[in-house]
Amino acid sequence: MTFGYKLREAREGCKLTVSEAARLAGITHSAVSQFENDKKSPSLGTLNRLADIYGVSLSYFLDDIEEPLIQTAYRSEDKYKPDFSEEDKTILAEVRTIVRNLFDMHQLSEHK
Repeated sequence: MTFGYKLREAREGCKLTVSEAARLAGITHSAVSQFENDKKSPSLGTLNRLADIYGVSLSYFLDDIEEPLIQTAYRSEDKYKPDFSEEDKTILAEVRTIVRNLFDMHQLSEHK
């Protein structure tokens, strides 16, 4: 599973479009698309925001990823500094709750 695939899987799991994810993360639609298609790597700050939006940990994205990609993420400058509106914060909280509930339900079904 590629890094981009994990990003797309997490976004789609939250029922967010590329444009919605980009707006919430304070980046462009093109940037999200390039990340998901393994064309570019996000900065660590951007990856952290995406993980927060999608309700997953950074390790979800970084497990089984080759070292050069991780080094690129650490070297990249964080160019995006979003100013989340109250509406965005509410949406993020709702998305996090939904994702965590889905994750918990999935975990429970695996243990049956």
